[in-house]
Amino acid sequence: MNSKNSVFRSASNNGFTLIELILVVVIIGILATVAASRYVDLREAVLQTHVKTVMSSLQTGHQMARIQWILAGSPGAGSPGTLHDIDVDGITVRFRNGQPHTIRGNLVPAGTPARNAASTRLFFLYLSVRPGDIVARSDSDGTGWVMDRNANCANVAPQNRRRCWLYQDGGEDFARITYSVNSGQFSTEFL
Repeated sequence: MNSKNSVFRSASNNGFTLIELILVVVIIGILATVAASRYVDLREAVLQTHVKTVMSSLQTGHQMARIQWILAGSPGAGSPGTLHDIDVDGITVRFRNGQPHTIRGNLVPAGTPARNAASTRLFFLYLSVRPGDIVARSDSDGTGWVMDRNANCANVAPQNRRRCWLYQDGGEDFARITYSVNSGQFSTEFL
């Protein structure tokens, strides 16, 4: 066998053959593919955990507001159409049949998208720490929470009012947390 035409390395040749280089490139490609798929799976799991944590915090904040309503004597209990204002840690919260409905005044920082929407006000009431960025619905590549206006929430009858918070990742809708004003129930939907 002629050493010039051989694809295998001879003892005196210190370089790599073409086959060896191709094998290394193929192995690196396989490893990169496996690592990329694991990264995507891990990223989605992290985002889902973030959304679930925010929902849990929203539920805790909601229960804290309800405790204040109970301590105030449960005004308006059994009167679904009646609104009652209760002071919750210096913030006037409007309750309807024992459930926080909206906030009088505005505790939302200036410049926050949808600052005056009831859903935005409740979001800031329930959460003591803002969970990341608040982005505008029109932000095509934003990552963060979108304060969905009531009209953008689920199409439901007015008596079943809802407040919605949408989480976007890179401008794509990832998850929605919905709060039912009538029942006080929260739900999460991964989109």
